[in-house]
Amino acid sequence: MSNQEVRESMSTEHDSKPVDSPKADEEPLLDVRNLRTQFQTEEGTVKAVDDVSFSIDSGKIVGFVGESGSGKTITAKSILRLIEEPGEIVDGEIIFDGEN
Repeated sequence: MSNQEVRESMSTEHDSKPVDSPKADEEPLLDVRNLRTQFQTEEGTVKAVDDVSFSIDSGKIVGFVGESGSGKTITAKSILRLIEEPGEIVDGEIIFDGEN
């Protein structure tokens, strides 16, 4: 495939259509506020997620980017309530579609 063919294939329109942005008065689909997830170890407390806050509007696609060990997986597991012992969500709110 030539460079021109690659550029053309990358610029073609897809079948998906854009989602309208939510109005200013609409609540986000996911709202994470001051999330703190910790693990108790023999050496002490490990703060895996410390005061993380963000919101995601309906129809949006996001990705978490960060260094290894920065808390991406534990943040996602916390949102899904999949933290296992000795881990614990110790503070914060996770509001999905208006429900905590």
